[in-house]
Amino acid sequence: MPPIQAQKLKQIAISYLERSGIPSDHALIIADVLVEAELRGKSTHGVIRLEGIRSRYQRVQRSEIKVVRRLANHILIDGGNNPGYVVGYLAAQRAIGLARRNGSAMVGAFNTTHCGMLGYYTDMIRREDMIGIATCNCYPRVTPFGGVEPIFGTNPLSVAIPTKDEDPPLLFDASLASITNGQLMLMGEKGGRIPPGLAFDERGDPTDDPKKALSGAVRPFGGHKGYGLMFISQILTTALLGATLTPPIGREYGFLIMAINPEIFIPIDRFKEEVSRLIERIKSVRREPGVGEILLPGERSWRLRCKRLKEGIDLDERLIERIKEDR
Repeated sequence: MPPIQAQKLKQIAISYLERSGIPSDHALIIADVLVEAELRGKSTHGVIRLEGIRSRYQRVQRSEIKVVRRLANHILIDGGNNPGYVVGYLAAQRAIGLARRNGSAMVGAFNTTHCGMLGYYTDMIRREDMIGIATCNCYPRVTPFGGVEPIFGTNPLSVAIPTKDEDPPLLFDASLASITNGQLMLMGEKGGRIPPGLAFDERGDPTDDPKKALSGAVRPFGGHKGYGLMFISQILTTALLGATLTPPIGREYGFLIMAINPEIFIPIDRFKEEVSRLIERIKSVRREPGVGEILLPGERSWRLRCKRLKEGIDLDERLIERIKEDR
């Protein structure tokens, strides 16, 4: 099928979500996060997630999203097991408001679900000329270093930093797992295999079968160093927030987001100028043989986003038809 424009894809997603019983205002947020993931080439967190979102929404008992603790710079939210996309969006909005008034903010949420592309929420903060930092957890999928049993979620970490208009926006967004659930799902659909040494089946034996890995476990990225970051993320998104330490699939996840207004230390224009100087230095560094360009964190996905906004998004026609026709 020809590439589909982002706005049309968003309308298809909104319609699907509304047919699933999700309120229109929530459907709009969820669809925007999913389409942003597609624009940036993160198809593992794109519209392939729609059917899972509907399934969880219709299966999981929910309550109202509410603030349960509030201090000058900090808020704790009970997500009521509502879609993590909505909880994450509201948490980012709260963090922006607090940091604008007080210089910095930290907002945590428990009893939430999968939030999709974590960088969506930190980028909300970046667009307000502040630094956004976030992490979240999910059901056990990742082993501790040296283990074969899942303990941690795939726990992404995202940091977004404001830049001058002529510089690309800086957005780091990466899972702390060697391979994500979304990647395993896509591989399973397309008949792909997992690279050696990344995954185990439910018995703890090495496997390259994504379907077996989905019932087993994967390693943390970066060996013992990635395991250390994973451990920290798990504490920040569970013990710190009163969230479930090892949550069940699809509910009771934890989410933590921070906003830092550079103006508490330095004028924003000066901050951006210093960031620009670092970017210029990085771009001009001597390169290894065969390396054409040094890219910044998130620069490749930003370029792809710009391209896809103009030319459209390539998607599997079967997936789109399934979503459009499903009633």
